[in-house]
Amino acid sequence: MKDKRLGLVRAGRGLAAALVMLSVFVPITDAPAQSGEKTVVMGIEGDPLSLDPHTHALWLTARVVSNIFEGFVGQDLSKSNVPIAPIVPALAESWDISADGAVYTFKLRQNVKFHDGESWNAEAAKFNFDRILNRESPQFYEKAYQQNTWWRQDVEKYEVVDDYTFRITLKTPNAEFLRRLSQGGIGSAWMASPKAVRAAASNDDFAKTPVGTGPFRFVERVFGEQIVLEKNENYWDPARVPQYDRLIYRPIVDVAAREQALVTGAIDIAATPSPDNSALLEQQGFTLVKGEVPTVYVIWLNMKQKALQDVRVRRAISMALDREGLSQKLRLGQAIPAYSMLNIGGPGYDPDYKCNAYDPAKAKDLLKEAGYGDGFDVKMIWTPGGAGDVGMVADAEWFQRNLADVGIRASIEVLDIGTFFTMMNQGMPEGSDMLQISWGENSANWLDAVVRTSALPPNGYNSGYYDNPKMDQLLDEARTSASEEQMTSKLRALRDVICEDAAFIPTHSPLGVVATSKSIHNFVMAPQHWPDMALVTKE
Repeated sequence: MKDKRLGLVRAGRGLAAALVMLSVFVPITDAPAQSGEKTVVMGIEGDPLSLDPHTHALWLTARVVSNIFEGFVGQDLSKSNVPIAPIVPALAESWDISADGAVYTFKLRQNVKFHDGESWNAEAAKFNFDRILNRESPQFYEKAYQQNTWWRQDVEKYEVVDDYTFRITLKTPNAEFLRRLSQGGIGSAWMASPKAVRAAASNDDFAKTPVGTGPFRFVERVFGEQIVLEKNENYWDPARVPQYDRLIYRPIVDVAAREQALVTGAIDIAATPSPDNSALLEQQGFTLVKGEVPTVYVIWLNMKQKALQDVRVRRAISMALDREGLSQKLRLGQAIPAYSMLNIGGPGYDPDYKCNAYDPAKAKDLLKEAGYGDGFDVKMIWTPGGAGDVGMVADAEWFQRNLADVGIRASIEVLDIGTFFTMMNQGMPEGSDMLQISWGENSANWLDAVVRTSALPPNGYNSGYYDNPKMDQLLDEARTSASEEQMTSKLRALRDVICEDAAFIPTHSPLGVVATSKSIHNFVMAPQHWPDMALVTKE
């Protein structure tokens, strides 16, 4: 109770401070709009990165990019009560998969235009694939080639069959290839206008005026202030033409300022409000939309540190952590305890799975057995986080207390998200023992960047130096599975190896949460990192 009361006091002070600081965080200048237009303004946790579909990064950016661009297939984000978002047709009306699972033939949707009037057809699809995969093409983009390894590595060849038929041949079957074609967040196979790409001064410059086929079209961007989109009146699916005129994203980094912007009417939707203030916002008449999203918070352990080279110590750390307490008492029910690297909303997820669960007495026994009965010192490197993250430093303090209960003395160093990710890519520095960040997707591709030996620093985010070739074998076998059942079996085998080694320590999966004003309706928290903003309506 003491921790909770203190949290509410801190949150209340943050809201009060936000009243004074609101003009700092919430720009009030809109792009020119015609009288009578309906505009939806969403306050988000930070400034998105490049708006190029082939090189964008972070879920924060995908929220914007996914409204402008589409691929052959998409995901149905109209339902929140499903374990994983279903694959649906998008720029392809249908597709055939060969008996051996290696050849995908897409029948493309006709009479579709990019926002600049360029026609969508098989040549446009080939232009986009050339930009990502073909070093000999004039539009080849090295950054896109690197960013899209997670899906383009399986492509053997691609070809135009006729004006509205496009064929992809894979090197080996991949049971989740269609899902990977629908994914974003770290590059994507979403389609850009060839005309707009050619018109840009360089590949990098295309992101300044992005042009796709989606339900919203780009209007303008003022870095650090806002991104303005408008509805695509000519969208190919009349049922999904947005029912309002403009969508504005405003980066408001401070959560209390974001909440206060909602209270004062400066924004219509606040992303990721604080759990401490959820009840207060509801009392004031705002709606909290919650749902499971494919996210898991994971602790990386530094395998170069002597104590952490002992699996008994690693298991003891996991058993010291009270995940249920964190989820219910600290995050006030807006998180679910996690024990597996297979996240909610992703392939192979099992809600009943537990591994090295909370058992402080057993943790003390393991430490004593490993020669650390008197405990030892560890350094935790943490970050306040990015999109969807809130209260991460409070999480670190919760774990710090848990570790102290079994004799492990932890210090905490906090880095901004940019510095933190740079450090992850370079590898955990000498003298550091633990770090945590959220990850997860509704496909398994993110594990390639985290647990493979090829992802050891500086080539990926295997930042704790977990050098286990078994990870490579199981991920290769999972990716090339001919069926979802085979893929799930391999992924769960990988999960179990990580559990046995206690190489990574999953702790919790936060619920996706937004707060909306009374005028906003039909915001759906589907199991994905980016909502379908075409579904939203405003009075």
